[in-house]
Amino acid sequence: MASLAGRTAIVTGAGSGINLAFAHLLLRKQCNVVFADLALRPEAKQIVAAHSSPSCSPGRAVFQQTDVREWPQLEPGQVTPLFAPMYNASKHGISGFVRSLAPLDHHHQIRVTAVAPGVIDTPLWRDNPEKLRLVDESAGDKWVSAEEVAEVMGMLVGSGGEEEIEVVRSSAVESGGAELSNGNGPEGKRMVRIEGGLILEIGKGRIRKVEQFNDEGPSGAGTTAGKSSLADGEIFEMLGSGKWGV
Repeated sequence: MASLAGRTAIVTGAGSGINLAFAHLLLRKQCNVVFADLALRPEAKQIVAAHSSPSCSPGRAVFQQTDVREWPQLEPGQVTPLFAPMYNASKHGISGFVRSLAPLDHHHQIRVTAVAPGVIDTPLWRDNPEKLRLVDESAGDKWVSAEEVAEVMGMLVGSGGEEEIEVVRSSAVESGGAELSNGNGPEGKRMVRIEGGLILEIGKGRIRKVEQFNDEGPSGAGTTAGKSSLADGEIFEMLGSGKWGV
């Protein structure tokens, strides 16, 4: 992995959750980080304070209050739940944006990649009862840590251009109509090159490449919330009651 020491990163949403873990990872790699968010949670304030001067740490951290107009409805995975249509539109837009900019990597060494996190153990879920009720741990739903996602993000931004990353090899039909297998069952491993346009789904203990065509959708532990259908059912109930929008 290419060194990130001495570089500077602007991390939006670094006040908590996944991007706080990512910002912290960058600081540990001696990268300077601008924490861009509406506010910092207490744990984020501690990290910024600990990296506020060269005498404290080789990686400097500063906070810049920033409003990126986040969508209020968030749902994990490469799915399109009824109850979060605006976020679905923005999510698919990001995927198209990343893939459209893929040629920049070859021509100008500007690499645009993305991660598609599953159900991540962050305040966005834990502090939101309406979202938290959709997670059913008793039925096998798994939480993915923010640090797990940050590690993959670090690989994407720190690669030197020729590196590869290990991902699961699913049973999805790929190019040529052939079902790939390496003898380890439907979830063997394969290596994919880290390059522009790459989108990686992050589940619990697993990384999956999101294919541009014929993608199988979210799979494996930590990629979906088992009770998501509850929210859809409530919408149908409101529509049937005649009180929609009242």
